[in-house]
Formats: sequence, structure tokens, C-alpha cells
Amino acid sequence: MSAADEQTWSLLAHVGPLLISFLSIPGFVFPLVVLFVKGKNSARVRREAVESLNFQLNVLIYAIVLAIIGFAGGIVSILNNPQQQLPMTIVVIIGALVLLAAVSFVLPIVAAARIAGNKEFRYPLILRIVK
Repeated sequence: MSAADEQTWSLLAHVGPLLISFLSIPGFVFPLVVLFVKGKNSARVRREAVESLNFQLNVLIYAIVLAIIGFAGGIVSILNNPQQQLPMTIVVIIGALVLLAAVSFVLPIVAAARIAGNKEFRYPLILRIVK
């Protein structure tokens, strides 16, 4: 695989989830496809696809955990104080979900910019689930 192809596929591994999210396809699908299709042809493409896949899986896990905490916290708040209009727990969780959405949009763009500059990118604060 040529260096230009490596850069293109590495870039797509990070930007692809943003593109397919408009089709309501989970973000982890695109880097997974890149990993299986081109990962065995290039170590760089494999590294970038795995990094993007780990980030997308972490975003999914964080969103699920926040939704569960928000739902449980909202139920507890409503049961403890039925007169309250909007439980504070739900407000905090919605804020955290908005922050998570912003981060999941901005960081792949930062990764793409780094890759376009021929540098590798590692997402901060994620669990490296896939090796």
C-alpha cells in the first residue's frame, strides 16, 4: 500500500464515523470495516483504525452509562420530590451528554488534521478495548 493510500485510509478511519452518523449507523462500524478491509495491508492503517474504533466504543459506553444514570437518578428524584419540575440529575446528565456529543464531533476532526499532517493521533481519556 502506498503512503498516500495509508494516509487516506487512516484519515477515513477517523472521519468516517462522522459521515455515517448522518445515516444513523453507529460510529464504531466504519473504523471496524476499515480495520477488517485494509488493516492487514498496513500497520499504520491498522493502528489508526484501532484507535478510532476504541474512541467510538468509548463514546458509546459513556453515552449508555450516562443514560442509565440519568434515568435512575431522574426516577429517584421524582419519587423523592414529586413536585419538582425537572430533577437536577437530569439537567446534569443532559449537559454531560451534550459535552460528550461535542467531544465526539471535535476530536475526530482533530485526529484527521493530525493525520493530514502525517502525524499519528491518540485520543485522550479512553480505554483501549481493542488492541
